[in-house]
Amino acid sequence: METGRILINEGWKFALTDDINAPESAFESVFLPHDWQIRNPQDMNMPDGTCQGFFPRNQVGVYRYYFTAHEEWNGNYDRVKETLRTQKVIQ
Repeated sequence: METGRILINEGWKFALTDDINAPESAFESVFLPHDWQIRNPQDMNMPDGTCQGFFPRNQVGVYRYYFTAHEEWNGNYDRVKETLRTQKVIQ
């Protein structure tokens, strides 16, 4: 691992909910990449089904990941905050 970087490939949690404050017990451990829709039954009558794999896309999920920031990141909160702010949420 390079100095100042952390690997975030493992340790993710997922819950099929739109409640970002859901209790930890609602979450399950998942590996990335992850697609919760794959568990749903396919619907061949789904509008735009071919580009969505015939899976319904009307659900919302929450991912969680916890990490400890490196000490050298101290004082760089604004940079980290801006990086996180620019990430897009796709529903």
